[in-house]
This record gives sequence, structure tokens and C-alpha cells, in this order.
Amino acid sequence: MEALKKLQYAQQKLDTTTQRIKLLLARIQQVELTSELETDADGALSDVHDLLTTAEELQLLAAVSFYDRAVFQLTDDQLNQLDQFTQTNVKQIQQLEKELQIKMKQKRLDFQQAQLTLKQRSLAKQTTNQFLQDQKENMNNFNSEIGSGVRQLKTTMLDIKENLDKGQIATNVLEEKTKDNIENNKLANSKVRQAAAALKKNKDLVFMGTSLVNLIVLVLIFIFV
Repeated sequence: MEALKKLQYAQQKLDTTTQRIKLLLARIQQVELTSELETDADGALSDVHDLLTTAEELQLLAAVSFYDRAVFQLTDDQLNQLDQFTQTNVKQIQQLEKELQIKMKQKRLDFQQAQLTLKQRSLAKQTTNQFLQDQKENMNNFNSEIGSGVRQLKTTMLDIKENLDKGQIATNVLEEKTKDNIENNKLANSKVRQAAAALKKNKDLVFMGTSLVNLIVLVLIFIFV
């Protein structure tokens, strides 16, 4: 009876575990990896382990019963059920176990890849933000330098204009002085010409006076001689 009870328990356990694993396999395809999914998968694998342990016990009981049926007094049909469970059904549950392990491993790898991708995106975003911030600072510095250069250029242009104005004023003064000098020179030249004319007139008068004196002397000499 012990073998039959174990067989009934194992068959019920097989049904529930098989259904549980199939549901888990479907969930793995549909949901993200969570602690709840990890816990359910670990629980299902634990059930598989218990089921395989029970199968080993049943296999041993079946072997004992086959060689000494008097021990458990099992019928051929009951022995066939034991044999089917320990051979066919156990292979089925082992296959499901393997599939669950593979799916969970892939799920964990996908989760790790997703985390890595998320981290890379976050890092890329930080790098991009830092780059944009640096560019903004560079642009601000550039604009500041441009503004400073414009102000300096404006100051320089004002200085140049002021110097040009001063130069123009100096040029105007020089032109006025030149004009005055020209006028003064003209006046001086006129006075020189006038003086020269007066001197020439004086010379002529002196010459005429001298000639007249000489003439008078000659006349006197002529008279008295």
C-alpha cells in the first residue's frame, strides 16, 4: 500500500508541477523578470526535485515488487503504472525542468542586458548632457569674449575718431596759420616793393640832385672863368 500511496501522491504532484511549470513558461514570455517570478521558478524547480526524489523511491519500490510481489502485493497493472511513472512521466518532468531552467537563464541574461543597455543609455545621456553643458559654457564664454571684443573695438574706434577730430582741428588751425602767413607774406612783399620803389625814387632824386649840383658848378665855373 505504501507504493500505491506514493504513486498517487507522485501523480498528483506531477500534474500540479507540470501545470505550474507550463504556466511559468508562459509568464516568462510575457512579463519582465521580477523577484516574484524568480521565487515562483525556484519553487517549481524545488517541486521537480521533490518529484524526482519520489520517482527514485517509486522506482526502487517497483523493482522490489517486481522481484518479490508478496512484499507489496501489486498487480501487473499497478506495476505498469509505477513503471510508466518512473520512465515516461519522469522524463517529461525532467524535460520541463530543463526548459524552465533554460528559459529562466535566458530571462536573466535578457534582464542583465536590459539593465546594461539602460545603464549605457543613462551614461550616454549624462555624457550628452555634459557635452551640451560644456558647449553652452563655451558658447557663453565665446559670446562674452565677442562682447568684450566689440566693446574694445568700440572704444578703439572712439579713440580713433577722437584722434581724427583732433587731427582735423590741428589741420584747420594749420590751414588758418598758413593762410595768415600767406597774407602776411603778401603784405610784407607789398611793403618791400613799396620800400624798393621809394628807395629807387630816392636814388633818382639823389642822382638828379647830384646832376643839378654838378651842372650848377659847371655853370659857375664857366661864368667866373
